[in-house]
Amino acid sequence: MKDNMIPSSPAWSGWAVSLVTLLVFFVLNEFDWVLFRRFAADTEGYIRLAAVTSLRYLPQLIVPLILAVVLFGWTAAPKALGLNGSLLKAFAVALASTSIMLIAIAATSPFDLPDELIIGVARGVVLPGIFEEIFYRAFLFGFLFRFAGWGCLFRCGASLSERRS
Repeated sequence: MKDNMIPSSPAWSGWAVSLVTLLVFFVLNEFDWVLFRRFAADTEGYIRLAAVTSLRYLPQLIVPLILAVVLFGWTAAPKALGLNGSLLKAFAVALASTSIMLIAIAATSPFDLPDELIIGVARGVVLPGIFEEIFYRAFLFGFLFRFAGWGCLFRCGASLSERRS
């Protein structure tokens, strides 16, 4: 397999990939809040940041990675999730794309202690951006589009024209 190619669909059928992907999505989407409310709802500061990271965001990163490894194998899993590109380039694009949020936070927030600013930027800008891109775009939409055949919005036009010819 060439370096830039997406791995072929797993041995599972499209409906099985759809079912597993949606099940994992719905469970994790509720599971992270249940864990956070149960164990860390009353925390503050760096402890709250650590709780948000470990109880809400890490499961949304780890479980899709595990599922990708199960479906595609260890070496093809990053490619299946679209995580085989340059990490430096990805962070540069992310910083450029979210810089308006950083500017807005700096312009509208009162100047607090550096710790509170770091926690606010991490909880409001960095963590949600990284984990939502991986969980929603790479995992949910990526798996459903590329491997389960849910790409109708993008492929129906081509499919209809192919059928007519």
